Amino acid sequence: MSDADRRALRTGSDAGLVVGGVAPLVVSWALACVLVPQFTSVFAGFGTELPWPTRFVLRYYPYGLALTLLVVAVWQLWPRAETRGLAVLVFGIVLTAVLWCACLYSLYVPIFHLGATVG
Repeated sequence: MSDADRRALRTGSDAGLVVGGVAPLVVSWALACVLVPQFTSVFAGFGTELPWPTRFVLRYYPYGLALTLLVVAVWQLWPRAETRGLAVLVFGIVLTAVLWCACLYSLYVPIFHLGATVG
């Protein structure tokens, strides 16, 4: 296999890893666009001020797709070309997991607080 063939193969596999790093963020953003408005209607009936993480998620979830730019930034700024694709994949998956946890926490905290005050 020639050097050019190896480079082409590595570039193709790196592109797949980049897509693997970006895809979970895009899917999560699409799900948020469906789920978060449902929580908004639930929170409207609470009649109390929502915690700041919840207000933040409700206000800024439409801009979540911009987080894919962080994955692109890792791709551009990663110092070692031979590990760049793997770094992007891991970063995208970890970022998606952290965002899911933060959003779930933010959306369920008001419900738990309401349950604590009623019970």
